[in-house]
Amino acid sequence: MTGPAADGERAGRLARAITTGAFAVASHGDWEGAPTRAELGMLGTPPGTVVR
Repeated sequence: MTGPAADGERAGRLARAITTGAFAVASHGDWEGAPTRAELGMLGTPPGTVVR
């Protein structure tokens, strides 16, 4: 796949990988920090956002 659609898809995958990595280094163990898809959006919230 090439073109703008492919670039957008790559950007989304890269953002998801970065977010997943941030979750992984924030906890002990090798899988305990792995986020669910529902949790991935949590890191995209602005600073100071309350998550319940």
